[in-house]
Amino acid sequence: MGNIARPYKAMALASFILLAAGTAHAQVPVLEPFDHKLRYDVYWNNIPLGRIRLEGKEDSFGYTVSADTKTRGIVRMFDATQSVITASGRIAEPGDDNELTQKTFYAHRYDSTSTNEDEVKTTTLRYGEDGVLTKVKRNPPDDPANRPPVPLEQASKGLDPLTAMLALRYQLRDNIALNERKTVMRSYDGARLADFIFTVVSRAQMEVMDEHREAINVVMTRTPIAGYKAKELKKYEEGDPTVHVFFSADAAFIPLGAEIKLRFGSISVKLTEME
Repeated sequence: MGNIARPYKAMALASFILLAAGTAHAQVPVLEPFDHKLRYDVYWNNIPLGRIRLEGKEDSFGYTVSADTKTRGIVRMFDATQSVITASGRIAEPGDDNELTQKTFYAHRYDSTSTNEDEVKTTTLRYGEDGVLTKVKRNPPDDPANRPPVPLEQASKGLDPLTAMLALRYQLRDNIALNERKTVMRSYDGARLADFIFTVVSRAQMEVMDEHREAINVVMTRTPIAGYKAKELKKYEEGDPTVHVFFSADAAFIPLGAEIKLRFGSISVKLTEME
């Protein structure tokens, strides 16, 4: 059961750390700034695994976003882990005084803390005003013989997972308007750099919090770039699970849930509270 609990957190957050081509753009209007408090419950074959609390706000001062995950139920007997991740930064809009073509997110800081009964792991990322990574600190530190370090210049090409999630909403929407099925988001979590590919596959009807919602069904895949352990690359080569992420087809454009297909069942992430 512990082996089931551990991978769900990384995959579920990646699905959020962040839609049908053709007529899809007519169904997704100009997006509202993200300003929500969301709770997702996570299940494996209908057995409760844990929950994710996602909170974020975009305004003229910039953005802040946090994700808090916690295992629950029988899983806590094997893996009583809680993680808290936060990120903040500034947002730049296209204008006459810059060469930007779309809303752009520049991270200032990213902090991750994972706690279980016998250890605490932390990751700290700091950035300059231009979003260039200036500091990476992990405690306990990685063994470079086991996990190859990613050079700062290369790591700066990827957004942290939470900033990537906010930026993804706008890139997906813009690509839908252009009938582009694929959106690529490069992300760096302090250890691994990878491209996450989001491919529009269909529309969907979902029941969310006792209401029927129009959704856009996206399949997420990844391509490792740097910072992966040999065993992580071997597992990737054996085949990642299929991850479906469902976004609301409205101006909020928030994740309504996710489905992760595994060899021994499936993990589902369901939106259960929203403010």
